[in-house]
Amino acid sequence: MDAIYEIAERPAQRVTGRLWHGTFIEAADGAIHRLIAETQEHRRRTHPRDLPL
Repeated sequence: MDAIYEIAERPAQRVTGRLWHGTFIEAADGAIHRLIAETQEHRRRTHPRDLPL
């Protein structure tokens, strides 16, 4: 499953128990991609049955 992400201006929000604290410059430099990857890995570890067959 491919995922598409974009940077949007909006208030901070909790994403599966994680808060994003950063600037748009940090996000554009890849910090948000690390957060997404860490969140996806956490989800895979904590919910292995949700993985596609």
